[in-house]
Formats: sequence, structure tokens, C-alpha cells
Amino acid sequence: KKNITSNQAKGRRYTQDITDDLIVTDNCTAFQQRVSLLLDNALEYSPEGGEISLTGIGGKVEIAVSHTVDAAQHIDVSWLFERFYRADESHSGAVKGTGIGLSIVKATVQAYGGKITAKQSGDTITFGAVL
Repeated sequence: KKNITSNQAKGRRYTQDITDDLIVTDNCTAFQQRVSLLLDNALEYSPEGGEISLTGIGGKVEIAVSHTVDAAQHIDVSWLFERFYRADESHSGAVKGTGIGLSIVKATVQAYGGKITAKQSGDTITFGAVL
């Protein structure tokens, strides 16, 4: 059985699919911070009318946050976890923030023995964390 919800978030479609057997055993505050930072990043970088999804699978906890990007935008995902890196190469100021959120996520995931990845497939970027 899965809980699925859908809402509008600043013109974006948000879906959530979390299995009932998902049990988080690491530091709850750190876990919430990681998920929040990934969702904030998705909200900041997905275009209006885009989609954001959160998936959680039990057992060894796997969390995935996916979001759409502009179709013409190809992002070098190998840089996304670097401190102060900004995917907005134009530096237009259209995207707010300092560029440290994803580096914090990576550091805390690794501190608790987990692994995080980023992959782009077409117009979707997915951040996957195994905790």
C-alpha cells in the first residue's frame, strides 16, 4: 500500500509516493533537513508548470526527489554537489540562494553512512539517496 498525494507548489505539480514500510532509523532532524533541502532545490530549479516528486522505499531507506528542468537545459550533474556551484551559468540572479544546499545534503548523507547520486534523463533530474 502506498500513500500518494498531489498538490500545486508555486505552479508546479508535486507528487509523493512513500511505502508504508518506510522506517527511518538515522537522526530524524538530519533526515528531515536532507529531504527539505532536496525539495527546496527542486522547487527553485524546476520551471513553472513543472513536476516535483518524492519517493520513499522501505527496508534500506531509499529516497528519490525528481524534478523537471527546462527541456533545452543540460546540466553537468557531476558539479551539483560542489559548494557554491550554481546551475544558472548566466548568473542572471533569477535563481536565489548560495549554492551550498546540495553540498550540505551530500555531507550529511555521507556522515550517516549513506550515498547520494544525481542523474539527468531528458528534462528530469533525479537525486537518489540510500540511507
